[in-house]
Amino acid sequence: MALTQFQQASFKTIQRAFANSQVALVECKLRATGEKVAVICGVYPLRGEDVLFIPLAQLFNGNPYDTVEPPTEG
Repeated sequence: MALTQFQQASFKTIQRAFANSQVALVECKLRATGEKVAVICGVYPLRGEDVLFIPLAQLFNGNPYDTVEPPTEG
């Protein structure tokens, strides 16, 4: 499976957010199950002291090797 243009654009957004120190790790809930998950969010300032959190990536709960099989060389 090749990465989609959307996935590549999201990754570039994550890179920019980290480069600009506009990123936070936020506890969110999955809409479907209510499970609490850790999400990397872009932090965009609004008027005053308000900010907007933009979800960019969800972190694994537990050991990621139990969930996905990394690509092999070759």
